[in-house]
Formats: sequence, structure tokens, C-alpha cells
Amino acid sequence: RTPGSPDMGKLVAELTDQYNTILMANHGVVTWSHNNIEEAYWRMEIIEAYCRTIVVAGQLGKPINTFTGPQMKELLNIKKSLGFVDPRYGMKECELCDSGEWRPGASCVVPPNQSESAGYDAEAEQAVQAITDQILKQMK
Repeated sequence: RTPGSPDMGKLVAELTDQYNTILMANHGVVTWSHNNIEEAYWRMEIIEAYCRTIVVAGQLGKPINTFTGPQMKELLNIKKSLGFVDPRYGMKECELCDSGEWRPGASCVVPPNQSESAGYDAEAEQAVQAITDQILKQMK
């Protein structure tokens, strides 16, 4: 379906009661709220921070940690106390941590560096500092 078309609008509208965030292929994230624009904005901020965290964590070379059922329940209680709506509030702990929808994407284990570290190079550091000083002097 073409983005911006009536068909796409109808498709997204059908999702608004079940979800508050969608990822549109080739277009990005869309968030909304039935309450106010600020809530939709914070949902976007949260999803962007979450995505950055997942990308960085995936590059660390270890499996990504996930929440346990009790941890997720506690997190949802915090969200609820802050006034956030979440369709997972009624779920049991075992349902919260047993999601078949979690797909972390690709992650690769990065082998440790086998070569000797280059170490500290005083001459290179002095050159970098001299260049930095010249740039800052020119900017004034």
C-alpha cells in the first residue's frame, strides 16, 4: 500500500485501538495517543531510546538481557502509576516474558582483539592537541 493513500490510512486506523506504536516498512515509526499529543510524543521518545539501546547492546558481543516476568510486572506498575496506558496491564507474569514477538534482529559476537594494543602515543597526542588548539584559535 502506498504511504499517504486512503488505503494506508484505513489500515493504520484499524490498529489504533490495539496498539499505540507501529513500524512502517521503509518509512519509520508512528506513535499516537487517544489522550493527548504529549503522550504520543513520549511514546516516540521511548521507542527511539529503546531502539538505540538495542542497537548498542547488540554490538557488545553478548546476548541481550531481557526482563523476567516479575521485573516486567514491576515496570508496568511504574508505567501505570505515571499514567501511561499499556495493553499488557492485565497479562500474567508468564505471558509477559513469553512473547513470541521478540525479534532482536541480527547480533554478532565480536571476538576479542588478538593483536597487541597500540597503547599511548605521546607524540600523536601532542599533534592532536596542537591541531585542536589551532582550530579553536581560528574559531575565535
